[in-house]
Amino acid sequence: MVNYIICIERGNKMTSRKKSEKLRVAKVLSEERKKKENHQKDLAKYCGVSKSAVSKWESGLSYPSIPQLPLIADYYGITIQKLLTGREKQ
Repeated sequence: MVNYIICIERGNKMTSRKKSEKLRVAKVLSEERKKKENHQKDLAKYCGVSKSAVSKWESGLSYPSIPQLPLIADYYGITIQKLLTGREKQ
């Protein structure tokens, strides 16, 4: 479980609240790759990482680094939020 802070603008005041949400990177990566009908090595080459790194991301053993998130989202044509949570912004 990952905790993060959500900031909400209300009038001229920013408020924040803590929200717990399970990251769904592994599932989203696997689903998007299958939709695109490509291989782990293709994403690995695009991101400048090894195929085994992508394999670990898809199996949930590790996560992509923050600088890699926009690259991955761009590669699959999805938002970073969709990549992390499996859902688009509401």
